[in-house]
Amino acid sequence: MSDLSHTSGRIFVVVGPSGSGKDTLINWLREHLTDKQKYMFVRRSVTRSPDGQTEDHDTLTIEQFDRAKAQGKFAVTWQAHGLSYGIPIGVLAHVKAGGVAIANGSRRALADMQKQFPNMIIINLRVDRAVLASRLAGRGREDAEQIKKRLDRMDMPLAGNLTVYNIENSGPIEKAGRSFMDVLADLDSVPLEKYQENLARNA
Repeated sequence: MSDLSHTSGRIFVVVGPSGSGKDTLINWLREHLTDKQKYMFVRRSVTRSPDGQTEDHDTLTIEQFDRAKAQGKFAVTWQAHGLSYGIPIGVLAHVKAGGVAIANGSRRALADMQKQFPNMIIINLRVDRAVLASRLAGRGREDAEQIKKRLDRMDMPLAGNLTVYNIENSGPIEKAGRSFMDVLADLDSVPLEKYQENLARNA
């Protein structure tokens, strides 16, 4: 494989409707992918205070976020539901060095993300409508009308020429987690030693 530093690295972006279990899946993977040098779990910056129910993220005010963006501290930014999101620039360096990054993404931001990460792989979580409705109701964050709107958007198409793996996540998280691990195994043709060598060279 030629030019390993620019071709072997990948970012896996987990997308799906709210309630599909993106954070749950990522947390499961965090426990099972033990090579912390090779695998980076992306900590996003979000203009939202932590509430114990959403992902672990870096909280920034709108002013702090805009300043960080102007200073080039993000590889990609986007807005959704009145909030601003950013992927740290360090993720780009990790991927270019041959590492693997795993991030919670947004279906709306995929086109911009692909510009920065040409080797991006999409993990699209699919959930039975009744299961998703039950999960959303159980969170207690939204009323019935808001839940209906989310359900109506659950099959939002993914725009662009993307590499997408659909993973069913209506059942136990272990099943979806193993499916993700199978995708990693299929795509990861670079030996661990090569990743370590390349990451060290680009550190």
